[in-house]
Amino acid sequence: MDRLHGFAFTPQEGWSAQVIGNAILFHDTYRFVLVRAVRYDGNLQKAAKAWMDERKASEEDFRASRYAFRKVGKGVVLYGEGLSYPYDLLPIQAVNFGLTGQIPPNHYREVTSILPGEKYALVVTYWFPEGTPKAKLDEMTTILRSLRFLPPQQMVKWRTERVMDPEAGMEAATLHVPEGFEFRGSVILQGTKRVTAMLVQKGDKMIRTDHIDIQSSVVQAGGMGNGFTLVTINGQSAQLPQAVFAQSEDEVIQLLLALWQEETGREWTLKEKRNLPMSEHEQRVWAQAQQAAQGLAMMGAQAVNNPIKVFITAESGSLRRTAIIQGSYGASGRADWVAANQQGHISMIVGLTQAPVSEFEQTAAVFHGCHHSYRANPAQAISALARWTADNKRLNDLVRQMTQGQREFNSRMATAWTNLLSDQTYVKDPQTGEISRVYKQSWETGGFWREPIFGDVLLGGVKEGSRLEELRRSEGWRRMQESLEGFPQK
Repeated sequence: MDRLHGFAFTPQEGWSAQVIGNAILFHDTYRFVLVRAVRYDGNLQKAAKAWMDERKASEEDFRASRYAFRKVGKGVVLYGEGLSYPYDLLPIQAVNFGLTGQIPPNHYREVTSILPGEKYALVVTYWFPEGTPKAKLDEMTTILRSLRFLPPQQMVKWRTERVMDPEAGMEAATLHVPEGFEFRGSVILQGTKRVTAMLVQKGDKMIRTDHIDIQSSVVQAGGMGNGFTLVTINGQSAQLPQAVFAQSEDEVIQLLLALWQEETGREWTLKEKRNLPMSEHEQRVWAQAQQAAQGLAMMGAQAVNNPIKVFITAESGSLRRTAIIQGSYGASGRADWVAANQQGHISMIVGLTQAPVSEFEQTAAVFHGCHHSYRANPAQAISALARWTADNKRLNDLVRQMTQGQREFNSRMATAWTNLLSDQTYVKDPQTGEISRVYKQSWETGGFWREPIFGDVLLGGVKEGSRLEELRRSEGWRRMQESLEGFPQK
């Protein structure tokens, strides 16, 4: 039920509802049902033409010959085929498909029914790819048949609010907020990610979007180990002196309840847990992530990554909270003869609703309108992606430089130890730049000097400040530079 916009329907798994202007859109990313009312003056042909003009404006490769008309009873049915994906209904999907490299179906069919009333005509449109299974068409029909409109006295007034991206000075999204409720929303920086944090609240009634990232690390060496955890919630971080790992959905949920207790000072008891299926689009994105993880495994890293998408209900005294938790959890590690390390991660987006138990159903029906009206700005999403890419490139370059420096340091140390254990070292003539490897016992402290005329005599064991050193210097001999690790070529 949506008390902001005055409608109710029976949800189907994988389907979402959105309010676009005066229209209600139901979709599962690939199939669409659009319901709206248009002004009607008794001229059905005029209403059909207005719809065709609108479709022509939204279809770049529109051809009128793709459509056929048929009068059915007092209404008319428009049938179209060979259509493209309706990005005008979900423009943000142009960004999402680009991110995942997916190509959406490009041969859509449209069936639009225009049913006249006294002052308005009801326009119902189906968009679906060619070859859509009958089960999916049945879901579309089930949603439509379950749709009903609420009487005005059950509806709640609302206002439009904007979510801003302060870093870019852009509008990130808009949504409808019930009158009398406080709204706070902004794009925030979490690591290199730009995410939307949002709160709609009035007293104990609220909805909130939380972005939670928990990174843990443990290093074990010589029978000893130490670990720490970095917890970041909506851009704010805190460090814990011990590692936190989750091995199951239940452990992720218990961790969330512990975070709620820390936030509110109240203990929350889990009342319900229900697994939610991933949509077709989410399944494809997850499959790509698993392929990337397999690539890491081939490089020697042991990694486990598990998806989570659950609905929970928890209560504390007279308050109830429901939440949709979506994200992933897992661990990765690498064994080494010197030290073993293990990293754990829990990353989730939590869509939270809270209200008194006695008012929860009616309050949730108001908040549904906030979710249904949320409309993201694709331009801001593209801008955020560009900034995320640039930040990650800078971090990758920094890590690459640090790794290269560490590799060079390890190589020099290995050379130094080899020379020390074999009673050898490198010497360099400061005048000619010539480098030689010479014998020198590890406990020997004297330096090397070079004969100045022919340069073919090296004298070692010359103690600093000794009479021999003064004599060599007076005869023009050159003090050689020494290094166990060698002299890197520049």
